[in-house]
Amino acid sequence: MPSFYSWEEVLENPEDFAFNSSVVMSRDHHPPAGNLSWPNSNAPQGQYQMTSAVELWLPTPGTSDSNQTFAQWCWSTQLFQSMNMVAEIAWYRRGAGLGENNLGSLVWQLNDIWQGVSWSAIEYSGRWKVLQYGMATVYSPVIINPFWFPGNESLTILATSDRWETVDGIAQLTWYDWSGNVISSITTPFSIPTLNNSLIYEGMGLDAILPSGYSAKDVWLLMNLTATVENKLVTSESYVRPFCFRYEQVLTSTLYISSPRCRSPTPTLLTHRLL
Repeated sequence: MPSFYSWEEVLENPEDFAFNSSVVMSRDHHPPAGNLSWPNSNAPQGQYQMTSAVELWLPTPGTSDSNQTFAQWCWSTQLFQSMNMVAEIAWYRRGAGLGENNLGSLVWQLNDIWQGVSWSAIEYSGRWKVLQYGMATVYSPVIINPFWFPGNESLTILATSDRWETVDGIAQLTWYDWSGNVISSITTPFSIPTLNNSLIYEGMGLDAILPSGYSAKDVWLLMNLTATVENKLVTSESYVRPFCFRYEQVLTSTLYISSPRCRSPTPTLLTHRLL
């Protein structure tokens, strides 16, 4: 889904600002109608695919404000699209160091030709979707990525390079709780051969992978990579949470907002979902 801002360019009536409104569904051509009927009689299939993906992996949007709920659906579908595509691209790049020697991938699609539901990474107005930010990261020449296999509870972390020379650097793995407290952190050097991977970490079983005394719902892992390429500093970061985002943590934060006209900052209470 494009953002709420793109929908504002074409939706005219308040009732149109809904995930399954007639106008929104008329701009979903997946699968194609196969005829000139309006709205697309096959659009419910595409809408269902987006709905089920969000409900399976992310908190289901829903507020007392219909516009806010619609905006949440726009954001959540973009978030799932990015999570899915970035994971797939990272998996292909992982193949650079394996038998398939996979050295490339192409993404469909880059930009939109109108304000509507599509595979694009950039909206009609030029606004970046979440996916475009993800691709800008995952297609960097030197990256660090996690590969979590829930079937056997194994985690592999690889540093991957598209460079024609060996890349040496340092990787840092830091476990955090959802309040932002550092639980544990380790650093490890790596050396990536030409067009290849370097194994940073490999573990099996949550008891061995997670910090002692913590459950999968309570923590997440931040991975950082630093290296020097052609006398320039190269960085990459990624994260892993071995638990479905659908089971979110809810925290209350206080945001202080101030302006030059105010003598003291004004506290604003925020309740947000961690994604």
